[in-house]
Amino acid sequence: MRSADDLAYSVALQPDGRIVVAGPSDEAGAWDFAVVRYNADGGLDASFSGDGKLTTAMGPAEDYANSVALQSDGKIVVAGYSYIGTDGDFAVARYEGGTPEITVLGNGYSIADGDTTPSATDWTDFGSVVQGGTAILRAFTVGNSGTATLTLGAVSVPVGYTLTEALSTNLAPGASDTFTVRLDTVTAGHESRGHLVHDQTTAMRIRSTSPSRAW
Repeated sequence: MRSADDLAYSVALQPDGRIVVAGPSDEAGAWDFAVVRYNADGGLDASFSGDGKLTTAMGPAEDYANSVALQSDGKIVVAGYSYIGTDGDFAVARYEGGTPEITVLGNGYSIADGDTTPSATDWTDFGSVVQGGTAILRAFTVGNSGTATLTLGAVSVPVGYTLTEALSTNLAPGASDTFTVRLDTVTAGHESRGHLVHDQTTAMRIRSTSPSRAW
């Protein structure tokens, strides 16, 4: 961890196979909470704190991390004690340990991020509807396959479409929700044909905290 002593006192295994280790780390006589996360293959996980390693000064003197636990939303909780003067006090730190990952399905088929090819198979091609006809509705499922809570923004659709069912604001790991889009009719005597594509530059956008997806 640092140039002096590092001690590992507690280990936790994430559902995705990543390994979290906690203990105290010494730098020139100053002991701090230390957390390291490894990938399943044993290499440092650079998605955690940039290099897989993190130290935290809990107080003005020595801090010792003794135990680590994982929350269901992927956050890492570390407990130990911290000295203020000659008194040792209970200390707890919580870290954003997980990573959210968004998935989008249409008609049960995965829709890739940045897909610009409308398809009737995944419902991004709405087909056509004439004035006075029955509006076409398509329901899409958004899921979180990651290990941290996924925060979702509003779904934006272009003119000619209406969002009839919105998404939840947050999705826990493993959770999903649906939103529904309607292709509306247009001026009498005209046909409306809908292609719905979900990337940042075209028709539909889903903003989220997923780090590997633009949406």
